[in-house]
Amino acid sequence: MSDAEAVSLPPSVDDCDERSQAASEAASVSLPPSVNSDPDEPGQAGPSSGAKVAASCCRNACLETWRGKAEELQLALASLSFHERQAKIFEEVKRVVKDNSPDGSTGSGRLKWSMFGASVCRIFCQNHCFQSNPKTIDKMIQYARSGLSELPERGPRLPRETKTSDELDVWFLEVYKNLAEPLAVEGSESSKLATAAGEQHELVVDETHPLYAMSVNLDGKKSAAVPKRFLNFAVAEDLWRFYEVDVPKNEQCSRNTVMKGYQRWKRFLPLKDPGDGTKCSICATLAERKAQCSTKVEREQVNVDLKHHLECVRGDRTVNNRTNKHASEKTVYMSKDRYMKVMIDGMDQAKFCLPRHRKLAATSDASKRWRPAIHVTGVITWGLLEIYFILPSSVPKDSNMNATILARCLDIAQESLEEGQSLPDHLLVQVDNTTRESKNQHFALFLSYLASSVFKSVECHYLQVSHTKNELDQRFSTMASIIKQAECIEDLEELRDYIKSHMTTAEHRKLVVEILPNTWNFQEWFAVTGIQLSGLVSTHFEPYANHVWRFQRRADVSGEIVSELRNVTPDDGDVVLTVKQFMCSQNPSQDPVLMLPLQAAQSLKGRSLTAMSPNPFAKKTLTEFRKTANWVASDPWLLLKGQMFLEEICSLNEAGQTHGEPPKLHFVFAGDERCDFDDGPILADLDPPGPGPAPREVRVAPKKRVMRRPAAPAKRPAMMAASRASPSCPAAESGVDPLVVFGRPAESEAESESAAAAGAVNAAADADPVDQDASMAAAAELPAADPGPILGADPAAPAAAAVGQRRVMHFGCSKCRKNPAGCPGRCRKFAAEGRNDYGYDEQGNVVRFEPAE
Repeated sequence: MSDAEAVSLPPSVDDCDERSQAASEAASVSLPPSVNSDPDEPGQAGPSSGAKVAASCCRNACLETWRGKAEELQLALASLSFHERQAKIFEEVKRVVKDNSPDGSTGSGRLKWSMFGASVCRIFCQNHCFQSNPKTIDKMIQYARSGLSELPERGPRLPRETKTSDELDVWFLEVYKNLAEPLAVEGSESSKLATAAGEQHELVVDETHPLYAMSVNLDGKKSAAVPKRFLNFAVAEDLWRFYEVDVPKNEQCSRNTVMKGYQRWKRFLPLKDPGDGTKCSICATLAERKAQCSTKVEREQVNVDLKHHLECVRGDRTVNNRTNKHASEKTVYMSKDRYMKVMIDGMDQAKFCLPRHRKLAATSDASKRWRPAIHVTGVITWGLLEIYFILPSSVPKDSNMNATILARCLDIAQESLEEGQSLPDHLLVQVDNTTRESKNQHFALFLSYLASSVFKSVECHYLQVSHTKNELDQRFSTMASIIKQAECIEDLEELRDYIKSHMTTAEHRKLVVEILPNTWNFQEWFAVTGIQLSGLVSTHFEPYANHVWRFQRRADVSGEIVSELRNVTPDDGDVVLTVKQFMCSQNPSQDPVLMLPLQAAQSLKGRSLTAMSPNPFAKKTLTEFRKTANWVASDPWLLLKGQMFLEEICSLNEAGQTHGEPPKLHFVFAGDERCDFDDGPILADLDPPGPGPAPREVRVAPKKRVMRRPAAPAKRPAMMAASRASPSCPAAESGVDPLVVFGRPAESEAESESAAAAGAVNAAADADPVDQDASMAAAAELPAADPGPILGADPAAPAAAAVGQRRVMHFGCSKCRKNPAGCPGRCRKFAAEGRNDYGYDEQGNVVRFEPAE
């Protein structure tokens, strides 16, 4: 056997020997970890002894030596606040830096640490004494070497700005400015106060928030506050759906991103609670329709309709904000070519019931008592005044009130102007979208008279229904909260003084609070013109109306002017009405219409205004008011002034008197000076978002004679007595025949007296039943009535077929009572045959007579 064969082994045996040899060599050169370690290097082991190595911070065993002291220091620091703890640690770091630099130099390099009078490692100080991270200790060392005696204040952490968040903030800012609306908070004493006086504004703490730049600092305050605006969405899901239809798909964010972005705006853009204010019927209808959709195509169509509606609302808000800003500029009252803006709105009457006492609020006795509700109407003359008018409860809230308040507001504005200022030649009025007070033909006639006499142009704006909340509603919310805090208010004078002393205006406007004891009767004053308007408001069959009225003179209007008034000579001073469907519409919705001819406006100057009559209280109301007067004057309340106030209200109302005369109107009726004809300023208009349904056509025509159905027999004695007591017609006393002005033939004297008596009879048809006895006694003394229509007469010759003379009960049967021609199936047949007391009157109308005796 050879040597090679003798020493040959399997390959695995050779590999094993090589691995064993390498392992032994490695073991022969291994050293303890502490040999090359540095005490000041973090993470190194301590002494080489078994158990102490794992628990020690360094080879000097600082932790084992000073563990008790370190735990005491930890407990002391834990009892301090974060800033105090950081200041305490910084003091120790400064001491260490100073000990390492005895010559006063800042020094550099590694520090030698000491604690409790002994030299220790940095790991012990950092982890077991201060419990801070290395980065914080390094910053403190830099501050100490720089010579700082205190730690610098910690600045706010700036959010990470991204393109998506910037675009989302831009969208929310646009929604805040042009879609969200102020909301008046209920503050009547029967309900819990929803918000405090200052909770209509929110402080902007974050300097990076987009609203911080547009925040308003009032009265020198350092806080940046912006008004809260409410979104007309019930839940956040509705906001997301609106975002989906409002933003193009290629620019949209995810739902989570939008919801996170809304959290930053939630304090300034809260969602409207279901019980706050009224909901938009269009928004509610579209939301319900979308919930009932079964296909994606139907839902997309509803989204398109909702987008179109909200774009119209947003456009109107944009015009409103823009006109507010322009009218608030200081140069408005320095130039005749600018326009002034007046905003008028009324407050909820439930918030001002007098007399009131704070200790009586929400008590069972007070809730049972009847108290008069006081009218409060606010007016903002942008850039100049903030006015509040207090009206007694018996003053009617109608177009006469709005016209009187607007005229009085112009007087106050003129009186408050400084030297070198004057009212502009153009007026912009924004009022509430209500037919009772402003959106009617009487207020339109008053605005046309202003355009004919004192202004070159007058424009009236209406926000869309259920989206009419404006800046005055926010001011009313603040006022209600202030009034609720009053200890005691007994009459109108105390309410006026309390508002003056506690209310603060916005944007440094001047505060004016007045008591308006009565208003002027402009409706009767304009009756002499004989002008009647139609199409101003929406109806069930025509739900779309115009929201902008612009009154100009004929010389300023180009194009064809529609006129339904006859016998009118065209004149440059004629007032023409131009209407638009929305405030953001650029083009008129129809051709201009002749509104107030110059000859009709001149006929008004010779007539005098009369004061309005108060609304009569029912006997039950008067009785309850007197009971309340006795109750508030009893012990322990002793509100004697409140008792006198209630008793005076009852006495004046029973006598048909008011609390005083209406204010004198100087500016509107200053003289006959005519303004030079010139084009007015073009207000900021926006293109409508898309084609929509056409609004109602506005027509100006002569007033038609209305035939009224005779009243029931039970009411005739009272009506006849009333007609005998006041047979004259107010319009006839003026000496101007309205029908002759516009080409309709005048009535004969007998017809005029008959019409006046009929008007008085119909006005007294709803007289109080307690006056029936006196009325019947007076009616018994009246002369016999004229012969009535003839029973069974032929329409062609009613007199020839006379069979009797009896009183007419009504036209036709119960199915066609408003149709003088009768219905073909029943009335005409009975009238032709003379059956069932049916017949024809002298004009050939189908009537029913009283039964024969």
